Amino acid sequence: MRLYDLSAEATRLVDIIQHAADNPDEEYVDPETGEVITIDEAMAALSEANNKGEEYLDSMTRAVDTIRAEAKALVDEGKRLKDRGAKRNDSVYRLKSAMLDYMKARGLKKVVLPTKTLSRTAGRVSVSIDDMDKIPDALKTEKVTVTVDKNAIAAAFKDGHGVPGASPKTGDDILRIL
Repeated sequence: MRLYDLSAEATRLVDIIQHAADNPDEEYVDPETGEVITIDEAMAALSEANNKGEEYLDSMTRAVDTIRAEAKALVDEGKRLKDRGAKRNDSVYRLKSAMLDYMKARGLKKVVLPTKTLSRTAGRVSVSIDDMDKIPDALKTEKVTVTVDKNAIAAAFKDGHGVPGASPKTGDDILRIL
């Protein structure tokens, strides 16, 4: 999926970057020339392209938009396939329930079919808690979760106060494309 017509060079660099992200342990082979290109060479080509100024940046923002659209399409397709898989699993559950009901109604423990063998086994015993307060303390465990309020610590730093055990950290610069 390409949202924009990218220059041949930009398309090539995008393909190399995507290949490196998808296959970090493999080399990229240029489909047109058969040349093996390492990620270091691709990064060097990006640096060289940086000398082309704003035309280069415009081309790369188009590449970013294209890759972002492809990523969204893949995420959406993943959700669709996950939902489809869940529906198929529901169908499997219903079919197995129907077969189990059939075997129970006829008192069958085992059925040998031409391609499969079905067997019915007793369900496992599990525990259902009806009233937590009535359970003896010896059979309970207590979980304590300690969390740090990073927002409060950040506010203390902003107000010029130090916090023992914490230090302010400035993240890397980010690029916003508007």
